Amino acid sequence: MEKPRRYGKSKILSDIENQDGLASSLQNLMLSINDLKNTYVNLSNITISDYFNEKKILSNSDCDIIKKIIDESVENLSCYNINNLKPKKNSQEKK
Repeated sequence: MEKPRRYGKSKILSDIENQDGLASSLQNLMLSINDLKNTYVNLSNITISDYFNEKKILSNSDCDIIKKIIDESVENLSCYNINNLKPKKNSQEKK
């Protein structure tokens, strides 16, 4: 089966509905990743707007809190980095 380029929230929800409404752990994760992506896009737009406009949406405290959350999340998720999940080539195989 060929992997689709994009597999969005509506398709995941449709799949869950076809499974009698019982989502797998992977499907729940996929939905959460979609929420994370939307949060990223929204925060990115807010920070760009704040950077170029006089009217600020985020306070310095907001920025510090959000940065701390992101830093901790990235650190906690780093063990799931796709590069860490791929089998490593034996350095002797290259010779």
